[in-house]
Amino acid sequence: TAIANGRTKDGNWLRITIPNTNTLAWVSTEVLTADSDIFQLDVVDNDTPFFQSFQVFTLQSGSEDAACPNAPESGLLIQTPNTFTEVTLIANGITLRIAATAFLQTGADSLTITVLDGTVEALAKGGAQYVPAGAQVHIPLDANFAASGPPGEAEPYDHDRAAPLPVNNLVYRFAIPEPLPQDAINAMVAAYYAPPPTPIPPTPQSEQD
Repeated sequence: TAIANGRTKDGNWLRITIPNTNTLAWVSTEVLTADSDIFQLDVVDNDTPFFQSFQVFTLQSGSEDAACPNAPESGLLIQTPNTFTEVTLIANGITLRIAATAFLQTGADSLTITVLDGTVEALAKGGAQYVPAGAQVHIPLDANFAASGPPGEAEPYDHDRAAPLPVNNLVYRFAIPEPLPQDAINAMVAAYYAPPPTPIPPTPQSEQD
């Protein structure tokens, strides 16, 4: 048996998750028996994303609420398997392309993403912001804790607020870095979004007698 998560418009094919894997595949309805109406499924194609459990969530936390100076504040600490393979998450309607250890925290009107290791790109409301380790970004939220505007500019984070986070309890341990200077952040963001260089065509070699 397999679980279907989408169908073609005509209902002739179902998109399934191959059992015991995260791999998607297509199967013809001619060779299966469904236990419910397949037309209740959404119409999807090869480019339609399928999110696993906990890939889409809404976070609501406190801020500046540490019980004592050496305790962490409320929030969500996330670590991906490594810092070079991106994982896509959707938090509060904000798409996060994350290959990092990051701390997410909501306040009264924004979500703050503090990047401790690796990198994050936050996309919301038509805007995008690259955030390297040592920086943070704020994304405005509405009363329902959903994104209400594009991400702000990446900026240095507060090391004193990041230092109490329990990174030693994570699978991959690292030292929390010092905040990056603003000019270094700006340079890294500019390099990330810079267009690729235009290839220079080779110069034809003249024929030799």
